[in-house]
Amino acid sequence: NVSSTEGIPVSIMEAMSCNIPVISSKIEANEYLVNENNGYLINLKKSFTPLSKLINNDLENKKKYFLKSKKARMFINEKLVNKNCYKMFLVELKNI
Repeated sequence: NVSSTEGIPVSIMEAMSCNIPVISSKIEANEYLVNENNGYLINLKKSFTPLSKLINNDLENKKKYFLKSKKARMFINEKLVNKNCYKMFLVELKNI
């Protein structure tokens, strides 16, 4: 997902829920979901070469890639799955 603007990055969330570390543009909507632990962010104004080398390096070191894969799914489960989110939402409602 290398867009310059984003509303709700559903495709990113879907990929992460399938244990796929995503490549996304470094914009506010994506940065909430994706970081160096669970995927790859690219600055659209810079070359793709450093990112390509990083991804290639992670794939050669399978342990790094699978850790990103695991953390992608963990992020979704912790922050975006309804059974976990509603509890945080109730806390917020009680604070109002």
